[in-house]
Amino acid sequence: MTTASLSSDQRKKAYEEMMLILGPILASFNQSGNKNQTGTSTSKSITRLTKATASALLKTITDAEGYSVAFTDADISKFITNFHAAQDEQIQTIIDKTKDKVTPGATADAVSTVVSETIRTEYPSFFDPANFAKDYVWSKINFGDSKTLGPKAVTILANAKALAAKFHITSISDKEIETVAKNIAMGKMTLDDFNIQLQTKAAIEYPNLAARFKENPSLTTYDVASPIISMLEKTWEMPKGSIDMNQSIVLEWLRPGGADGKSTSLTYAELLRKAKNDPKWQMTTEANELARDSAVSWGRAMGGGI
Repeated sequence: MTTASLSSDQRKKAYEEMMLILGPILASFNQSGNKNQTGTSTSKSITRLTKATASALLKTITDAEGYSVAFTDADISKFITNFHAAQDEQIQTIIDKTKDKVTPGATADAVSTVVSETIRTEYPSFFDPANFAKDYVWSKINFGDSKTLGPKAVTILANAKALAAKFHITSISDKEIETVAKNIAMGKMTLDDFNIQLQTKAAIEYPNLAARFKENPSLTTYDVASPIISMLEKTWEMPKGSIDMNQSIVLEWLRPGGADGKSTSLTYAELLRKAKNDPKWQMTTEANELARDSAVSWGRAMGGGI
């Protein structure tokens, strides 16, 4: 999330925080005995967060993200320390970059112009208090404990887990899925990005599908398996959703020849024949009716009165 995704009041607050940082930069250019045109010395005093302003900034972010994170005094102290360190680093970077561009004895306005232009052209992502606070808040959010998550994050985590399940792969852990969900919630990636990552892993476990994944960046293993799953549910007269990708006939379709997946896939007709040779088919209404019809036909053929 950037400050653009905050409300107007929140963006204003973040902008004001940034401008409080910019002021001392301008002052630093006049420190070596330089005077501005009014003849007054400029002091170098960087505006610092207090416990109250730090708490308010963190609350702005937690409210915007929809989380109720309890920050201890130690958490707030650490945030202030980290904030000031990042603030100083950014300020020093701009000072080092612009000091050779400023004419000795330049007015504050002239220095401001040089610094602003440097930030605009070379450092468009200059220190942003809102984003810094956002990263700190997110560091406290544990996606491994869904009870602590806000509704939006719970949905994102559920969607990430559901997508991973559609690929039926062993090369991704729950912890990795939680990390992905957190990155999605933070705006660092999308579910579509995760789909492509999963395709890369699935192409290794299902070599037979690699070309299809490459052609369609939204394709999942389940998409490929679904026609066979539907066929089995219909053939065995089972409820929708009762067959998953662990079923042996489904795996023959997805990974012909076993783990290396290098054999030629069986045709739909061949898999249907296998399904009807399975004991589960013998329990179906279709199988019983066929057996009854066969018995009637056999009886009539034998001269019976059926």
